[in-house]
Formats: sequence, C-alpha cells, structure tokens
Amino acid sequence: MERKNTGHRLLAFLEEQRPAKLRHQSWVLPESYMLEALERGSENAFVKKAGMLAAALAVLLLVLLLARLLAPELDELLIRPPYGSEPEDLSMELEMSLGKQKLIEAVDIIVQPGKLGALEAGRLFASLWEELPGMIYEGSLNSVSTDLDLLQEFDNGKVRLFWESSDPNVLREDGSIDFLSATQGMRLSLSCTAEAGDFTDRKEFMVIIDKASADLENSFRRRMELLALELSSSDSGTVLVLPMESGEAKLDWNLSRSYGAVPLIFTALLAGLFLYFSRYDSLEKKLKNDAEAFRNELPNMILQLILLLNAGLVSTAAFEELLEQNKRSSNPLYIQLRLAMQRCRESNSSFSNELYNLARRSECKEFIRFANLVYENSARGTQLAEKLERERSSMWSGRLNMAKARAKTAETKLSFPLMLLLLSVVIVSIAPAFLQMQT
Repeated sequence: MERKNTGHRLLAFLEEQRPAKLRHQSWVLPESYMLEALERGSENAFVKKAGMLAAALAVLLLVLLLARLLAPELDELLIRPPYGSEPEDLSMELEMSLGKQKLIEAVDIIVQPGKLGALEAGRLFASLWEELPGMIYEGSLNSVSTDLDLLQEFDNGKVRLFWESSDPNVLREDGSIDFLSATQGMRLSLSCTAEAGDFTDRKEFMVIIDKASADLENSFRRRMELLALELSSSDSGTVLVLPMESGEAKLDWNLSRSYGAVPLIFTALLAGLFLYFSRYDSLEKKLKNDAEAFRNELPNMILQLILLLNAGLVSTAAFEELLEQNKRSSNPLYIQLRLAMQRCRESNSSFSNELYNLARRSECKEFIRFANLVYENSARGTQLAEKLERERSSMWSGRLNMAKARAKTAETKLSFPLMLLLLSVVIVSIAPAFLQMQT
C-alpha cells in the first residue's frame, strides 16, 4: 500500500511539474528515490530563486541610492553652458498650487549658452587676428599670386567675419582676385570686421599683388564669363561689336565649327568595308553547317549500311536501298550520295569509284576511310560489314573526343565573362574608397 501511495505521489508531482525529461527517464531509478530527489530539488530551487530575487532587489535599491547621491543638484544644472556651446535640455517636474488646488506636471526647459564676457572676447579676438592671415592665404600677404580664402566664421561659429576690399573690382568679397585688372606690386587694403556676441572688432590687412607669378587661368575664365554676359545683354546698334581687348588682355574671336559630319563619314566608310569583306559570310556559314551535318550523319549512315549488308545485300544494292529509304532527307550526305548514284547510272561506272571520287573532294578523313573500305571490299559483303563496324566504332570515339574538346573550349570561353564579372565586382568594391582618397 505504501509503495502504491508513493507511486501516486510521484505521478502527481510529475504531472504538476511537467518536466519532460524526467518523465521519460524516471524508469531508471526507484520511485521512492525519485520522489525524494524531486521534492528536495524543488525545495532547493525555491530557496535559490528566493535568494536571487532578494539579491536583485538589493542591487536595484543600491543603484537607485547611488543615482540619487551622484545626481547633480538643481543649481548645477541651471548653470549656462559656455559661449558658443550647444544649448542643453533639462527635464524638470513643476508643482503649481493655489489654495487647496495644485498640479504637478513634467516641463522641458532649454538652457541657452551664456553670453560672451569682455575678457573672453578679448582673448578670442587676439587668437583670431594671430591665426587669420595664415588661414586666408598659405604664403605671405606681401606676395599674393592666387585667390584668397576669406572665411565667414572662426572657432566653430563663435566669431562671424565680414570682409571689405579697398578695390572690389580687383579683390572681391569672396576672395577672388582679377589679376587682369591688377598691376604688379599693387597694394590693396583688406578690412575684416569680427562679431562675437555683443562685441565687435576690426582689423585691416595689406595685400600686395604679385601678378608676375600669378596663374591667370581663373582670371581669364571669369573675364570671359563677364564678357559673354555683357555681350548677351547688349542690344545697341544693328551689328554686335566684339571687343578686341579687355584691359591688358588681347581677345581673338573665332567661330566654333561643328565636325559632326566627319564621324558620320568615317562610320559609313567602316560599315561599307565591313559589308564588303563579310559578303560571303552567310555562304561560308552554310557550307560549314552542311559539312558538320555531313560528318555527324556519317556514323548513322554506316550503321544502316551494315544492317543492309548483314541482310545479304551486296554493296551497290545496299546503297540503292539506303538511298531509297532516305530519299526525302535533306542531309548533305544523302544528297551527295544520290548525285553520285545518278552519275554512276549515267556514265555506267561503278558506284565505288564515284564514292571514292566524292570522298577525295570532301577532304573528310572519316569519309575517305569509309570510301576506301567500300572500294577495296565491295565484293566481300560479310568482311565489308565487319570492317565498317570497326570504322563506325572509331568514328563514334572520335566524335566523343571532339565533344569533350568542345566542352573544354566552352569552359575556356566562359572564363572571360567570369573575369569581367569579377573585375566589375572589384571595381564596385574599391571605387568608394578610391573616391574617398581623392577627396
């Protein structure tokens, strides 16, 4: 009875816990031992889980306490960021009350950066005037031979810059210099106004033009664009007058001529040459295809001839029966055999001679061997059939080897498109990096 109760308790416990592995493997140990082990394991698991939960709660409380202790005070969060920094977002909880009514609401505040002080502004302007000459021109401003890079801001936007030239026709506000309007050693005054917060400072720079060392390409291009704009907007007079000089530069006007007919004529000439040299391509292709069909049909024809010879027919009668069976075939082999048979009847000559002459004209090695066998053994039906059987086997072996060679050739031809595909993948892979290096 006790064993039965123990079994019921074990089944009830297993059904309650539903451990699949234990149910499948419980037959290994006695029922009492299994029940005791499961109950002990259940108690240990409960103790472990309770301990883990308590430890997790303790860690969470510790983290919350540390976060509360390390959190900055409200006064620290209300300190404005330094001038030129990004604004900071501050999430707060606001409680508003009047009498017995009150409302608690979450409020987001943006703390703007503080204003620039006089001392900091002085240091900022001093750093600007010290670094600015080297930033707008790589060399010395006493010998300028290229355009200037006039900045619009300094120190990540803390200072805004405004430029003014003593001669805007030569030195423009964007830093470009018209060397065609300038003279060698020309002195220009370039003033820069700097604004930082509520403070403003101004400084002038002396720029000396070195026209002898200047690259005039950009000046030429800008002057040409200006001339084209002026001439396009002019409507005075009955004839548009083209200037022959612009400042010190001389102008030479020529009509742009189109040479579109030359490529067309050249293309037509190439097309004519291609058509002339390819006029026999279709005939050559047909002859090649017919010769291929001739060779491919030869083993089948020999097989039919062997069957007829084994049936007791002599060679000439076997050929006549063969041609009768294939009289509607358009294969070049049967067409040539029918013509040879016709010449044989017209000239009253032997068919083996006509077949041998046809083989010599065809220059097909397999057909020449076949014609020789027929010519030499035309009077020996059984021996001819045996020799033709060996020849047919040799032809099939040759065709098999030829097919293998063509398969290898096809693999070689397919390797070139594969190389192109791999090359395109490599180019697509390295192009972004190469462009990044260029920029």
